[in-house]
Amino acid sequence: MRGDWLGRGLAGLTVALVLAACGGVDRPATGGDGSVPPRDAGSVRTDAGPPFDAGPARDAGSTSTDAGMTVPVDAGPTPTACREPAAAGLCGTRGIVRLLAQLPAGALPATGTLMANMNHFRLGSATTGGVPHITGARGPTVTLAPGGAAEIQFDLCTAGEMWSEENCEFSSLVWVDTNGNSTVDPGEPAGRVTMDVNCHVTTQPCTPVTLGCTTGASCAVFTDPGVCACGTSCADVGGAGRIVTCS
Repeated sequence: MRGDWLGRGLAGLTVALVLAACGGVDRPATGGDGSVPPRDAGSVRTDAGPPFDAGPARDAGSTSTDAGMTVPVDAGPTPTACREPAAAGLCGTRGIVRLLAQLPAGALPATGTLMANMNHFRLGSATTGGVPHITGARGPTVTLAPGGAAEIQFDLCTAGEMWSEENCEFSSLVWVDTNGNSTVDPGEPAGRVTMDVNCHVTTQPCTPVTLGCTTGASCAVFTDPGVCACGTSCADVGGAGRIVTCS
């Protein structure tokens, strides 16, 4: 009898210890009506957060690899003045003519060889551009955008020393030879300027020429101004033997 009582006591003590140990398990609480409240989601974030920052907008002027996109080419700054003479000519640096050809803002772009003719302004032949002195002076190959400019230099003394003090003004025609035939043709931008070449200076001034004519040979034509009255002779500079044509 005593053994049965002791066995039932030990069994009860074991059940009590098991129930006490299970009391640490997290179980949902129940309400007074026996229902179970919703589970707390805790600190889990459910919003999408701030929008993705893609960074600054792309610079439209940068080089693009997108197919079909044309990126303008920066041709560099437009010159506003001539360079110094690249080399001394037959009459020294004073014989180097420097012309700055400028394409008007509203003109079409042009690519070709920059060329020049230099004719006498007061010796007749005005209807054909004047009496030739330098024909077909060749400058650099250029690509002129509207508003752009490029320079041509040539030695006037390759055709003999003829200064404005003895032969008066010169008429210079400058054009972009787009087809390579060394002749100003309709459609090629050209311009004419009346200028002096002074034998008493060491460097001729930089003369601008606007290439605003596209009618071809007529771009060189002018109205004959008649005979000239020359200034101070250049005989003391270059010696005798030059052609003096003024009256």
